[in-house]
Amino acid sequence: MSAVRPPLQADPSVTGAAEVARDLGADLERGLTATEAARRLAEQGRNELRGAPPLPTWKRVLAHFQDPLIYLLLAAIVIALAAWFLEGRVGWPVDAVVIAVVWAGVLNRVQEPVSEAFATQGVRL
Repeated sequence: MSAVRPPLQADPSVTGAAEVARDLGADLERGLTATEAARRLAEQGRNELRGAPPLPTWKRVLAHFQDPLIYLLLAAIVIALAAWFLEGRVGWPVDAVVIAVVWAGVLNRVQEPVSEAFATQGVRL
């Protein structure tokens, strides 16, 4: 096999496997020799796709505000706080605290990793 290979003649996605293998200096039956595989690894690096960089935390936090459910929970917190305030601020605003805990705990800690896992696999809900 030659050290310098000619460029592919056509788009590999619409070219037959045998022709692509021939253009790349590979053998469909036996694959690459260990020497050739090591040379290509040193020259071109690993054969892997680069992942997208992770989103910064502030962008993930702001992304939560694109969901109508968040607006509903925030409105429920405001209404619960207003009711607590109008009733004389007796005790703790338990309803608002529980809704906020549900919002922070369930949505941010449980839903986000699940959504992120689906997104990395290309699944759209």
